[in-house]
Amino acid sequence: MCGEEEIRGYIDQIKNGSLQEKRGAVDSLAGCGEPAAILLCEFIEESGDNDSMWYAASALAKIGVAAIGPLSDLLKSTPSRDAKKYAAAALGAIGEPSIDILLEMLSGDDKVVRGYASQALIRVGEPAVQPLKDLIDNSDGVVERCAVLTLHRMGTVEPEAVENVLRKDF
Repeated sequence: MCGEEEIRGYIDQIKNGSLQEKRGAVDSLAGCGEPAAILLCEFIEESGDNDSMWYAASALAKIGVAAIGPLSDLLKSTPSRDAKKYAAAALGAIGEPSIDILLEMLSGDDKVVRGYASQALIRVGEPAVQPLKDLIDNSDGVVERCAVLTLHRMGTVEPEAVENVLRKDF
């Protein structure tokens, strides 16, 4: 495990370093686990710099399952759409273990966040298909539409099914 000072040093490299230093910091942070994930999520929320947030999200994706909790907390607490975008991207890269939190995002009230969740679920791919189908069976309105459109973009739902859902009067 890495100490807080070491993690903050790597985050500073993401923010201020050369391309090579940024890449090295991402790789180093990947081995630091949940403590790094917590600090990286704080950094994403505070940064406002797309380049830095991208590198931080890449590090979170490499941390993997240990980053899901901090990413979930970030998604629930931040008002920043950019932070949510990068959190969703990291979850999509983590893959199947992130499906539940991505489905929560897809079911939320913020249409932009639903779009980020859809993109992330598409990236997850096949493991997300059945959970999306289950979501369709247990929802209606916007959530059902989002799930159907996500499956369509994944190539698992025919255009006719999309048309049928879009014609429904909710």
